[in-house]
Amino acid sequence: MKNKHKVIRLISLTFILSSLIFLVVSSQAISQEGPKFRLIKAPKPNIVEKSMIPLKKFRTISPDLGDGNFIYFPTSLVIDNNNNIYIYDKFSSKVYKLSPDFKLLSSFGRKGEGPGEIKGSYGNINIGRDGKLYLNDLNGYKIIVFDTEGKYIKEIKVSRLWYPKVVVDEGGNFYSYSTEKGVVDRYDNDFQYVATYLERKEYYYYLFKLPTPEERRLLYLSSFWILPYLDLTPEGQLIVYLKNSSKLFVLNGDKIITERYLFPRKILKLAKERLKRIPKSLGLFHGLIIDEDSRNEFFLNFSSKKQKSPKIFLYKFDTTGKLLTVYYIEIKESFPSLLYKKNNIFYCSEEGDITLYKEDENE
Repeated sequence: MKNKHKVIRLISLTFILSSLIFLVVSSQAISQEGPKFRLIKAPKPNIVEKSMIPLKKFRTISPDLGDGNFIYFPTSLVIDNNNNIYIYDKFSSKVYKLSPDFKLLSSFGRKGEGPGEIKGSYGNINIGRDGKLYLNDLNGYKIIVFDTEGKYIKEIKVSRLWYPKVVVDEGGNFYSYSTEKGVVDRYDNDFQYVATYLERKEYYYYLFKLPTPEERRLLYLSSFWILPYLDLTPEGQLIVYLKNSSKLFVLNGDKIITERYLFPRKILKLAKERLKRIPKSLGLFHGLIIDEDSRNEFFLNFSSKKQKSPKIFLYKFDTTGKLLTVYYIEIKESFPSLLYKKNNIFYCSEEGDITLYKEDENE
């Protein structure tokens, strides 16, 4: 027993010493070679909200799908061209396929480390613009590819944490954040590196305040802290939103067709108020969702819990950065998170349920 305690103490001391060395080395790396953080001083509103449209909950998908199938913790949802719905459940590590009227058609995926199996519970399902289903196994460091019937096609090993949503164009090319060079990397359908887009310096612009030395160390050592949001429109344009600076880039192929800051007046004000309460809450919008009912439009969301009437705001933009519409959901008992929008329905995850919202016809 004494020897066991000696071993534990030795391991603890080794861990502490290693941590101290790590911190010293990383501090030196930042001071000598680290990125130059730049502050966007006093950002001025360049977008003015004229009106806002309320969304009303009209249905909740029953978590009990029958025959022992149960949705416990949905983390992602997508809809195919036939309006079939695919939901990834974190608890069971399964994908459930539902008909347009929410009847269970099939399920696929399971925990494990074999082909088509998910190592842990953390996963994200997306449907590529090529029509295939891509399941990101974040614990297993692999991307699993299925057809829309749930048939296993292949899996791709990745050497690092992949962007949570697997973004794939019609040609089977993959897009993810860049860890070394720029902002976004592209890989071909054999997962060979092709190109990098946008300059690395774009990562390091910040609104309101610069990150603290500790935050800088983490930012420098792991790009995960400064991931951009990215996705493809139905027409194949790549949307890149840098959350720390609220800067939008839109690429058509290799060409940048839009580059602008998004500073809505109301959101700037709410973000400044939030920063007073939560000093680490940098940036403006969080979450990028494509509007599947349009060709080139998308949503950015912002939550404000501490207002007299807490709301989720969904700002709809086109690919020029023009604000089209602002929707909002009043937060009552639970906190909805937008997963998908198609057929004029907003699909949200809310306290473990899938809830459906649409425009309030009474307004």
